Amino acid sequence: MTKKMFMTILIGLVAVGFFAVETSGVQVKKVDTTNLYRNFPGAGPDLLVRIKIVTQKAIYPGIPLNKFLEVSVKNQGGSEARDFKVVVAMGKNLQLQPLVNPFLSASRREVQVLFQDQIQLLAAGATRALTFGLQNKIPDDAPCGKVNLGAFVDVENKVKENSETNNSDIAPLLLQVVIQKVRQLSAGNVLTETDLQGFGFGNAENGKKVYFNSTPLTDVFLWTPAALSATIPYGVNHGQNYIVTVKKGSTTISNEVQFFLLRWLEGANPAQGSAGQTINLDGMHMGTPQGSKILKLGTTTVSSIVSWDGSIIVFKVPATVAPGKYELFIMDGGIVVSNKINFTVL
Repeated sequence: MTKKMFMTILIGLVAVGFFAVETSGVQVKKVDTTNLYRNFPGAGPDLLVRIKIVTQKAIYPGIPLNKFLEVSVKNQGGSEARDFKVVVAMGKNLQLQPLVNPFLSASRREVQVLFQDQIQLLAAGATRALTFGLQNKIPDDAPCGKVNLGAFVDVENKVKENSETNNSDIAPLLLQVVIQKVRQLSAGNVLTETDLQGFGFGNAENGKKVYFNSTPLTDVFLWTPAALSATIPYGVNHGQNYIVTVKKGSTTISNEVQFFLLRWLEGANPAQGSAGQTINLDGMHMGTPQGSKILKLGTTTVSSIVSWDGSIIVFKVPATVAPGKYELFIMDGGIVVSNKINFTVL
């Protein structure tokens, strides 16, 4: 190579920012390459982040991210990217835009960081899937409703990229309470209790209430993220179906569960008897013997009813029932409308 050719190449390298040449023409030293990728489009790193909801099931407060979320970071540029931060966050007003330290800004206090990681190296063309731990979850007290999940890469803007406009991605999300099971229990006296089990109940703050149809259960004595218990108001009719929901204000934030509220039998006194013997059946919300309500002892209809009101039924043991153990319960229109208790015919 001639001296003239060498100097021509060297001058070209200087022009794009690789080297600087001292005036003596002898020493060559490396200098700042900040503007290098502007001279060579596509040569630098280019970080692309993608976020995806991967379940059709309900998503609720307290659910771990690894049960419903996938996030990946790809370096689609021409050179490696080093030492950058990836953040997954949640917020109602989270927007798709490149931001510097958006999660520490006082103007974005509504944003909750769910995950963050520092990636040391991502080679050109490589893709990294984020791995979430059990501690990375939707907060237990997260408000239900529509929110945005956002994934942000290079949030501190440390990597000089070909493009700075694809460093975030947004996935809209509907958070809701999930009611899995509703049970009815005895509370003694004239009341019964209901026990709800599920996910994402959070706490009872911010106006959240349990409803049986349009009636709120105001006496809630246990409320945890996975279960709650409440006294059923006396005015709620037993022996019929209800739609159980959780609402915040007038907005339903849970699935709907159909639940049949039983008439409640506490026990027979005595718990055993012979044919023709008078028995007191204690209970709550047993109604009156109107319409098609009947008392059953096993498969036999008890025809000898002395009296019947909401809290006690007095009857005589049918003579047609053979000795043995049976279940006492109330039916209405061919449907069992009470719980069942044991009774022994002597």
